[in-house]
Amino acid sequence: LSSLLSLLGEGVFAVENPFLWRTKTEVAARLRELGHADLASFSVSCSHVYGMTRLHTHCGCCSQCLDRRFGALAAGFGRDDPEEMYEVDLLTGARDREDDLVMAESFVRHALELASLNERGFMGKFAGEVGRAASCVTGLSHEDVARRMIDLHRRHGEAVQSVLEDGYRRHAAELAAGV
Repeated sequence: LSSLLSLLGEGVFAVENPFLWRTKTEVAARLRELGHADLASFSVSCSHVYGMTRLHTHCGCCSQCLDRRFGALAAGFGRDDPEEMYEVDLLTGARDREDDLVMAESFVRHALELASLNERGFMGKFAGEVGRAASCVTGLSHEDVARRMIDLHRRHGEAVQSVLEDGYRRHAAELAAGV
């Protein structure tokens, strides 16, 4: 993108992403540390904006909502990203549509797998993606990019796992009762 924009603008144009090596959890935690957690309630991540209401600005079922909510909860950001903003609660909401069930199950399964993969396992599954991404990152060797990608995805998986573990503890009685 930098090269294209430099050609079009006939000058050097750099595109930088200061959050490239941070998970949503880490970005949310940083926002909280800076004293701006209140801004979360003014942002929208949902891909189903056609169903948005004033009360529910997020569906709670799309991958963007799942990623946002897991990240917010893992960062201790729950009050600033209130569950009322979500039509479907991340941990206890009914997912009546099969697509919503598949999305949630796939998201969680993938995140838990990422948390458990070692370098060899990660590269065995994602070497192609790592190679393509490494060619787009300047200033780092392909090996350094691969290590950072592995660590980034592991941290994401661990954040999802921590939210699930906390949810199991908070909802133990309902789970045990089959509610």
